[in-house]
Amino acid sequence: MRRSNLLRAAGVVTWATTLVPFACSESGSAGASSPGPFGASPAVSATVRLAHLSGPVDVVRDKNGLVHIWATRATDALRVEGYQIARDRTAELELARRYAEGRLAEIFGAADPGKIDQDIAMRTIGLARVARQTYDALPAGSELKAWLDAYADGISQFNARLQTGDEDLPKSMIGMPRSAFTPWTGVDSLAVGRLESWDLAYTGDTEITQTELAQTAATTFAGTARAGFDVDFLRFAPLDPTLALERAGFPDDPTHTMLRRAPHPLPTPRVPAAVLAGARGFTSALGEVRAGLGRYGVRGSNDWVVGPSRTAT
Repeated sequence: MRRSNLLRAAGVVTWATTLVPFACSESGSAGASSPGPFGASPAVSATVRLAHLSGPVDVVRDKNGLVHIWATRATDALRVEGYQIARDRTAELELARRYAEGRLAEIFGAADPGKIDQDIAMRTIGLARVARQTYDALPAGSELKAWLDAYADGISQFNARLQTGDEDLPKSMIGMPRSAFTPWTGVDSLAVGRLESWDLAYTGDTEITQTELAQTAATTFAGTARAGFDVDFLRFAPLDPTLALERAGFPDDPTHTMLRRAPHPLPTPRVPAAVLAGARGFTSALGEVRAGLGRYGVRGSNDWVVGPSRTAT
């Protein structure tokens, strides 16, 4: 693998056109020393100084553009990773934070007032609230809290350099001022993590719209030949009847009350039409959030491939 763009760090991270060894002194400043964890080659192609590192850190970007980090401590590696991801994914990182915390309207509200509704919907769900509770529950000296803080500090140091003009925004970035890139926190990282799980697993909005569809259809077609159209239109049974559990059912459900068939059908409570109508703003706003995060079918990373040498078929 060809390696290039070695980023060297020690007490501070440095980039240079030639390999320059650094190490941390007791005062936290950089001084000449032996090469860092990766070694003396390849030659350093750029340097940057980061505060709060306890030892040398090397970063290599391979021919595919992937970043590899060598460090003597996990906190140093995470601090540099935070800086590097902020540098490589400046807009994406900031937008993810604002989607998660309901803060899009702060920078886009004047151009698109609909962002206010999106923010309200996301704050109603409360990803940021739960992230704050999770972070506050971590013991002060815990390893996880130290890792979160180190990663956040790396992002914050990059954002600070955006504010001073020492780093540039991508030329394609339109509508996001430098002032938008405020310090990052461990809470922000946890909120973005919850955003990913929400985007892949939350179904509250779709359940509301499907309930409205089913009830409207039942009312519209009542007494006609189409009265049972929803049974044909919406499938309630799995494609494969195979069950992971024993055929006898759940241990606390000997009479199969969880099955959708007689003699124990599930109750189907009717939601008042006014309630469903009142939720349209919420479901519509979440639809816009999902559209902003990416279309269905192209999100997630659950694809996998088996190499030809690993299978006979």
